[in-house]
Amino acid sequence: MKYNIDEFDNLDELAPGLSKIKKENPFRVPDRYFDKLPNIIREKIIKPNTVSVWEQFFLLMKQPKYSMSLAVATIAIVIALFVFVKPDGQEYQFLSDITIEDILQENPELIYSMDEALIIEVLLAENGEDIQNYYDYNIKSDTSISDDEIIDYLSDENFDTELIYNL
Repeated sequence: MKYNIDEFDNLDELAPGLSKIKKENPFRVPDRYFDKLPNIIREKIIKPNTVSVWEQFFLLMKQPKYSMSLAVATIAIVIALFVFVKPDGQEYQFLSDITIEDILQENPELIYSMDEALIIEVLLAENGEDIQNYYDYNIKSDTSISDDEIIDYLSDENFDTELIYNL
């Protein structure tokens, strides 16, 4: 059902509850409010930040992402201090600074448990030479020994003959 504006004259019949509402603005604005509003906004925008640096820091630390990362960093620093700083002022000796002579002075019986390849690797490493290039060169260049010479050597050293013949 459509109504014309003229029909609103008899509003009491169409909506009796609506017709009882007073026809005045129920909201009040303080005197000269809109005259003062631009100045109030300008003051809030230009107002300097009165929060100190420490207050800003503590406000940030209330957020879990910052407080957890600070806690982890602090724990890592404390652990590093206990692990890497000796309390008596002695310096650590790095493994790269230890020579074969130092090891053998501490444990002279260690030389008997080392095989030839390990001794060669240690000596090459001490001299700063590349171990892999040494082995590649020696394996490729040492072809002058025949199979018969190897078998003769093994038989002279009293190796198992069954093993020698299966070569």
